[in-house]
Formats: sequence, C-alpha cells, structure tokens
Amino acid sequence: MKVLPITKAFLKYVWRKSGAYRVQANRTGSFVLSYHRVKPLDGSLIDKRLGAISPSCLERTLSMLRDLGFRFISSDELSQLSDESRKAVCITFDDGLRDVVDFALPILRRYRAPSTVFLITSTVDRQDLLWQHRLYESIDRLPVTECLKYLPAFGQLADKDAFACRVVRELGRIELEEAALALANAAGMSARDEMNLAGRLYLREKDLDLMNRNEMVVAGHSHEHWPASKHTAKELQADYHACMTALSQLSDRPAFQFGVPFGDVSNGCVSLAKKVGFFDVYISEGFLSPVDGRAFPRVWPHESLDDFALVLSRQFRRRSEDLASLKARYLRGISQNSELLAAQS
Repeated sequence: MKVLPITKAFLKYVWRKSGAYRVQANRTGSFVLSYHRVKPLDGSLIDKRLGAISPSCLERTLSMLRDLGFRFISSDELSQLSDESRKAVCITFDDGLRDVVDFALPILRRYRAPSTVFLITSTVDRQDLLWQHRLYESIDRLPVTECLKYLPAFGQLADKDAFACRVVRELGRIELEEAALALANAAGMSARDEMNLAGRLYLREKDLDLMNRNEMVVAGHSHEHWPASKHTAKELQADYHACMTALSQLSDRPAFQFGVPFGDVSNGCVSLAKKVGFFDVYISEGFLSPVDGRAFPRVWPHESLDDFALVLSRQFRRRSEDLASLKARYLRGISQNSELLAAQS
C-alpha cells in the first residue's frame, strides 16, 4: 500500500533534481510567498496547526527562486508592480511570532530579501498566551481522551490536530475562550508557565526596531486574531481599529497592509480593514491590487523542496483558475459588508 506514495515522492524528486520543473516555473509570473513559522521543527501541535518550516527549507527555497531569476520585492513594490508576469516574489509572514527574528531574518538578510510581517498586535510584549496558542498548547499537553471530557460533543477523535481544528472551526468566540482556559487548567498550566512560553513565542518591542532596520515591514493581522465569522461586523471593526492604533504606536512607518486571519472573509472583513485605514488587504489566496485590480496569488510552501518545485511549476497552468478564485473570495469580503450595512439601516 506504500508503493504509490513512495513512487510519487520519487517522481517529484526526479522532477526537481533533473531541472525539468524550470520550464514551467520560469513562466510563473509574480506571486506572494507566504509563511507562518520558521524554526527548528519539534512536532508540536502549535507548529502543525500554524504551519512551520525549518530554516534550512527557507534557505533552499530562496536559493531556488534566486537561481530561477526571481527578484525579491517588498509589499509596497508589489502594489505598484505594473506587470504581474514579471518574475518577482513578495515574502510575507503571518502572525508575527518571535521566530521571524530569530530564524527567518538572518536568512532574508543574506538574500537581501525584504519581507512583510502580518502582526497580531496584542502579542507584542505579552505576558500570557493568546487564546489560540493557549488552546493548542493545552491540547498538546493532554491526552485526547482528557480533552474530550471537557468537550464531549466532539466524539471519539483520536488525533489532536483534527480535534484542535474542529474546536476552532465549530465553537463560538466565548466558548473558545472558556475551552482554552478549562483545558489549560486541566493541563496544569500555571501563570508562570504561560509567561515563560509567551517570552519564547512573542516579539518584544525592541525586536520591531531590528525588523524595521532590515526591510522587515510590520503590517496588520488583527489585534486578537479571531476568525471574522466569530465577530459581528461592529466587533470586527473595533478589533481592526485596535490593531491599527497599536501599529501606529509600535512603528513610525504607516501600516498600509493587512492580512485577514484564518483566510476567513466573513462579515465584509476586507471592507472593514480598508475602512480603518489599511490600503492593501491580503487574503489566504492572494492579494488584489486596489490600484488597477491586478491579482497576485499566495503560495504557502511546505517543508519539502520537491513539493515546492511541483507547486511552482503548476502555477503557470493554474494561474487563471487561481486568480478567478482569488477575485471571487476577495469580492465576497467586500460585498458582505455592504449587505450587512444595508440590513442594519
């Protein structure tokens, strides 16, 4: 039964190693290269849920792109790019956790690659864990059977990753906060434990100065990192406004970019982000320029360089399909706000 996966893995390896992928990869055009965490992999649930790659994978990916002739550009340059068929890559990091400074920044400096960090603004200098990270850390410390005692409605799930995914997807905001606290207590996680974890996980204000000096631009990713569907439009706007206010206090550079959390475009979140002052809004599928509607897909690499080579070579063939999906989802994030406002009036 394992023959087919092994064969596929071998073919992908040959596809990359032989250089065959280059023919189509060279026709890819400009895109956004997106990550969450860059750090030594340890198999933790938080790494699995957020998405993590190793520093060596980031280095090999950037080396591959440079060898293909791609140019690394900033998010400001991307928004002004006149021809999306040019070979340019804009690098972004969602969440803005500490590893972007510890592990990603030194590599980016070697490649002279600018980047944009979509920051959860409430995490800077934080002394406890964000609801999402408290939830994942607690689940990771407990057997699934123990977790199910507190959330029996989720049945007989044996996999922690699947359990965490369902909890976030199906519970409301208040229920999620309560579940995270209950599981943290069950796991014996003390305030000191959370403070130590927060110190390793989150950025400090002094880190932002280092980032700004090295072409790592800080942008918005909400204040408390809730999916848009967990908020009303009014609550969502208040959160985005708090994010913008925090960014103005953390950096002298105006924040023009915003990354929608969880890729959830509910409640007209794209319009709301623009309403509080963010000019360029990114969703999980990509970025749509507000200047002339040009679309740039987002590519989310995994640890395997063979997989990335395959994705890159497919980008040209799937570009029109991907861009149509991007535009439809982006417009949904705008039109829903109009519908909500009409219903409230």
